[in-house]
Amino acid sequence: MKKLFLTLMALVATMSIDAQMIKVYEGDQLVLKYRVVNSGKVVFEEAPPTTGTAYAEEPDCEIGWVQLWEDGLKFAVCNVGAKNNEPEDSGGYYTWGGTYKNGTGIEWNGAYNTGTVALEGENDTATKLWGKNWRMMTIEEFGELTNNKNCTCTWATRNGVEGLLCKGKEGTAYASNSIFLPAAGYNSSGVSSQGRKGYYWSSTPTSADSSGNAYYLNLGSDRSFNGAMPCDWGFSVRAVLK
Repeated sequence: MKKLFLTLMALVATMSIDAQMIKVYEGDQLVLKYRVVNSGKVVFEEAPPTTGTAYAEEPDCEIGWVQLWEDGLKFAVCNVGAKNNEPEDSGGYYTWGGTYKNGTGIEWNGAYNTGTVALEGENDTATKLWGKNWRMMTIEEFGELTNNKNCTCTWATRNGVEGLLCKGKEGTAYASNSIFLPAAGYNSSGVSSQGRKGYYWSSTPTSADSSGNAYYLNLGSDRSFNGAMPCDWGFSVRAVLK
């Protein structure tokens, strides 16, 4: 407690007060929180990190993750299957719940790839390939990412690759954090729309019937929206920590 108090006194930082919670920043990084309870007692908390790494089984390495808002998801910094875990790399094109990196129409596994049952556990592409630490995003979570309420998403070019750049809001502890969703296109008997559009599978089925479709995020320079497509098309996958 004494160490934390001395750290607080030594910081040249900006404070923002939210009710009884006082947050201390170094630049745009939240480094300390403390709150005053009714008795006047001061309770300190070291702020949790907003970036980090977690193990992935394939390709047997640590994958970076970032948060873009408080208590938000921890997003992988690259697509599943990306070469050298590069954020701008397209990664693999996977059927819904499949693990084949560069094609479509294979690895069908019953109800899990016909849009009738949500992809969970070992039926989730990210979990199959990267292991128990990771999972696919739901369609609701894609909405939380792209609605510009929690973070700011704009079309951008990074290292010559076009895609959607999502950054933490200015003035928050997440302002320097970002993820990039490359416009990888899709694979259906060949890769199409690469560099212009991005197609990202969610783990959410369209319905309980045998529609053969699942929900996905469609990215473009003009807009981003959620749609539904056949489960045997090859789309990108962006994982989050469980």
